[in-house]
Amino acid sequence: TKDWVNIRSFIHGPMGELRERLGRLSARLLPQDASAAKALADEIGVHLEQLDAAAADYNQVEAGKQYRLALDDFDSFLNLIPTAAEEA
Repeated sequence: TKDWVNIRSFIHGPMGELRERLGRLSARLLPQDASAAKALADEIGVHLEQLDAAAADYNQVEAGKQYRLALDDFDSFLNLIPTAAEEA
């Protein structure tokens, strides 16, 4: 809906908190996954910063691109979290 103010508020609010939590969680993952998780958490942060910049410029194309890249990296991050079956 091109609600640019809401997009920027969401990035600085809940998504900003998510960035912090991903960083803390990455340190708690299995040693072989921790560095990849940290890199993904950092990359998600970069995408959110670029999404924020695109929203500030009212650039729908770039905002959509950065949003998609952030989601892809988030999915990759989630795939590094072991499931209960993997822990057993």
